[in-house]
Amino acid sequence: MYQALYRKYRPMTFGDVCGQDHITSVLKTQIAQGRVSHAYMFCGCRGTGKTTCAKIFARAVNCENPVDGEPCNECPTCRGIREERVFDVVEMDAASNNGVDNVRTLIDEVQYLPTEAKKKVYIIDEVHMLSPSAFNALLKTIEEPPEHVIFIFATTEMNKVPATILSRCQRFDFKRITPEIIRERVLFVAEKENIAITPEAADVIARLADGAMRDAMSLLEVCQGKDGEIGLAEIRSLLGLSSKETVISLCKALSERDSCRALGLLDEIYQNRSDFKQIVGDLIRMYRDLLVIATVSGYRDFVGLAEDECRVMEEIAAGTTPESILYQAGLLENFYNTYDRITSDKRASGEILFIRLCRPETSLSVDALAARVASLEKALSGKGTIAPIRAEEPKNVNVPVKEAPPPAPTETRNNGTNGQYPQRAKLKNLLQGEMSIKYIIENASFQQEGSVLHVLTSEMFRGMLIAAGGEELILKYARELTPEITSVVIGTAPAKTEQKADGLEDL
Repeated sequence: MYQALYRKYRPMTFGDVCGQDHITSVLKTQIAQGRVSHAYMFCGCRGTGKTTCAKIFARAVNCENPVDGEPCNECPTCRGIREERVFDVVEMDAASNNGVDNVRTLIDEVQYLPTEAKKKVYIIDEVHMLSPSAFNALLKTIEEPPEHVIFIFATTEMNKVPATILSRCQRFDFKRITPEIIRERVLFVAEKENIAITPEAADVIARLADGAMRDAMSLLEVCQGKDGEIGLAEIRSLLGLSSKETVISLCKALSERDSCRALGLLDEIYQNRSDFKQIVGDLIRMYRDLLVIATVSGYRDFVGLAEDECRVMEEIAAGTTPESILYQAGLLENFYNTYDRITSDKRASGEILFIRLCRPETSLSVDALAARVASLEKALSGKGTIAPIRAEEPKNVNVPVKEAPPPAPTETRNNGTNGQYPQRAKLKNLLQGEMSIKYIIENASFQQEGSVLHVLTSEMFRGMLIAAGGEELILKYARELTPEITSVVIGTAPAKTEQKADGLEDL
């Protein structure tokens, strides 16, 4: 009968367990010296060896010929436990047996002596799923169990286990297994199963496993039916992954606010696979590397990128700001977390997300405003330029190219109201529909000089107005009101000075 790889290659001794030496060494010593506790709590993320260590422990304490705390796996008791023929070792799933009645049945059973083994061992998996009443019913038995009983609890969510239960157990925290250890195990199993896989492909599996050996074995099993050697291209095709070069290009397009390029790359990736969530997951990991590059000196120790990839990411980081990176990464993470709850067209939702990433001015959130202000400060300080917004030019609007725009008028030019643009109120009203400049334009003044419309505002708002494409937008609406206007110049209004008192105010 066929067995999944993670079951076929499940470790049989503590020495075979990968990446948990800090736990297996303690358990071996306790068994060898006869100092076994009555209750253990194994906690950690999925696929790190909790249930495996519990089963090895159950065999080791009942083994007829133990060797330094390890089970021999050859005696009748070890073979019976492995084949699940010894009823003194009970494995219980708390997810489906979580009621108080199930626990009461267990409490009644523990009073009887073992029939075949030395100890009765109860392995309760996902113990955090027990109901509060079930936990309360179990308290007294865990505190003072019969001498022939050992409890081993396993959980992935330690925060849901009551403190009264934890205080009665020896707790062992299983760490995530490092990619290096997973990679070596993947290559070992691949060799045993005659799966031709390159070390680079094994690296990809180790990274995707995210510290879980079981996940790595499941991913390797997908490759088992592939003919020929499995390299990077094959592993990406089998697992529905996009190339790192494509993800970097997508990251660059988003940081430059090039929505046309971003949507084109998205379509290219989407045609090769249907899991849009994985695309966003790849981008989140890439933005993590980008943030490290932008904020940490000596970042190469913290990112798993090749030399040429690092150079490209450095260029991207130099053209953006940490605030912009955090804003875009936050949108990606929120979309990733809510992806499964989207009931409409998921691709359309993803495309809207990418447009929002390219247009932070469409959002009034604190993160979006911080990103816009940081970009403006960078541009004004001369340390960089604000990434232009790639949008279609307004139709039927001809913006002439001028070598040198005419100087902005000052308050002293055009005495009285001769220079004031007569349609300024209507123009402001029309511009209220443009979210990108709606709030910037409120305090601006308008003056007309022949065919040129001058827009005067503060130095800070001037930079924001230019960055948001204000000249084109204002010209579009101004020509609807005044056809003779052919160009718009955004200038800085002179600072207003208070009139000094001359002592004659009361005369």
